[in-house]
Amino acid sequence: MGILVLLVAATGTVGAYRCCAEWVNEYHGYLPSLEHNDENAEGFYNELSSDAYWSGDFIYGDDWAWESDWKDPSRGGHDNWYTDDTYFAFFSGHGSSSGFYFGTTNDDHQLHYDDALWGNTKMDWIAIDACEVLKDKWFTGVSHWFDAFEGLHSICGFYTTCHDVSDRGSRFAKRMDGTWAEWTIIQSWIQAAKDTEGPSTYVAALAADVDGNTNTYDCWNDHIYGHGSSVNPPADPPFWWYGKYQC
Repeated sequence: MGILVLLVAATGTVGAYRCCAEWVNEYHGYLPSLEHNDENAEGFYNELSSDAYWSGDFIYGDDWAWESDWKDPSRGGHDNWYTDDTYFAFFSGHGSSSGFYFGTTNDDHQLHYDDALWGNTKMDWIAIDACEVLKDKWFTGVSHWFDAFEGLHSICGFYTTCHDVSDRGSRFAKRMDGTWAEWTIIQSWIQAAKDTEGPSTYVAALAADVDGNTNTYDCWNDHIYGHGSSVNPPADPPFWWYGKYQC
């Protein structure tokens, strides 16, 4: 039996799609503090929430950015009220191959990949502007995030360490929402990284496949709602697309 893959060009009402962002500069000695994550996250949030199809739900920073906002209720968090209750989430702060980090212990300092079940409420896309969150170490590192896909379309992040910059978020959003272009989400992320990093940095992305057909790229080619087509993946996708690119 054939499988029909429907490409949906969003025609929703004004402000129908909500985004959110969290950022951390102050790590209280747990990790070195940073300087520009507030500007970086605000650039993404303000740009996308000003689009006719999108609205901003919340942006929290420093001690108001909590790990539990990203953690599934089955793991003790409440992302169903926060990040997973929006369609696009953005984080800017410290990261590693096992997750990303907060300055408080609400509930703890790290959102570990085992804490994440994204898309079982609303979340379609997440950008994690943090070091090494998509580091594919010995061909196994990225697979840690597979279980986080419960309706999620894609994760944007970095393979290597990255720099503390102020404008990657705004550049990312402007290439998605028609301000500069209407590129795909992953294409926009790669270019925003190239704009703000040097050749020693590698940017990365991980996207769900719909049907296991390696001749189609499915969620890898998603656009944000209102600015092109996207594919709705199943929970627990049969296949994933992964790529890393030198900046």
